Amino acid sequence: MSRSRVVREANEVCRELWCLSKSNRCVTNSIPAAEGTLCQTGSIEKGGDCVAFGTWPQSLDGGWGPWSSWGECSRTCGGGVSSSMRHCDSPAPSGGGKYCLGERKRYRSCNTDACLAGSRDFREKQCADFDSMPFRGKYYNWKPYTGGGVKPCALNCLAEGYNFYTERSPAVIDGTRCQADSLNICINGECKSPNVNVLSLSDLKHVGCDNILSSDAKEDRCRVCGGDGSTCEATEGLFNESLPRGGYMEVVQIPKGAVHIEIKEIAMSKNYIGMRGPQRIALTYVGVPLAFPWRSPGVPLAFPLAPPPS
Repeated sequence: MSRSRVVREANEVCRELWCLSKSNRCVTNSIPAAEGTLCQTGSIEKGGDCVAFGTWPQSLDGGWGPWSSWGECSRTCGGGVSSSMRHCDSPAPSGGGKYCLGERKRYRSCNTDACLAGSRDFREKQCADFDSMPFRGKYYNWKPYTGGGVKPCALNCLAEGYNFYTERSPAVIDGTRCQADSLNICINGECKSPNVNVLSLSDLKHVGCDNILSSDAKEDRCRVCGGDGSTCEATEGLFNESLPRGGYMEVVQIPKGAVHIEIKEIAMSKNYIGMRGPQRIALTYVGVPLAFPWRSPGVPLAFPLAPPPS
């Protein structure tokens, strides 16, 4: 209140501030004076008390409370994630005391059994959940989009039958694979690879092929979880034939189920490596070079390309 003056005893200011209005009435908002207000000679208000200048309040560092019970699993099969929380309230920091150090949220694996054959892809289901919600006044059927330029743990969906995609959610549900051909999973909107059973988010490093956060199980060269590499054989070859000018020429057919496919250009060439259909690769003098790795479900293919001729 403007042009007002304190009318109560100085030590009472620390509990309730009264002022004299322009109409000479004593009024209050039933709140104490601000900390640091002069309450009497050589003293200021602090925490509701009138204390001497230079008095330093006793500080109390914070302490972690107990962990909460584990929450609901994010998936019913295929490797989900459950979380538990704790708070810095036992006690809460006060008087300039330090806040608790460490993680306030931890994670663990749950429902790690494989989903039944033919089950809908988890990311695909999350996109389909938006089919019944209008987008800019229209309804679309949404399919996952995981192409270049998007965050692996954001839910980007492609409108089926249309040439556009959009981010339907900034984060997929915990436990969603970052990529279809990766064991890494999304937790709290970030692509993580956990390596112990009960983890803080900053400790996550790798995940076992059995979908268990604490597991060190790895795929062998045949992509068999925990296998010894004896269920497949390596095939290799060299293509060094003359090519016709223009058009496509088949180099190799990649059989169904092939894994760890590597294609190298061992000498500079003006040819482009191209893909035709889900299983065939060809070299050509003409055509548009691929600008990003090509992927098929479960089988990543990535090959470097020489810059196009000037």
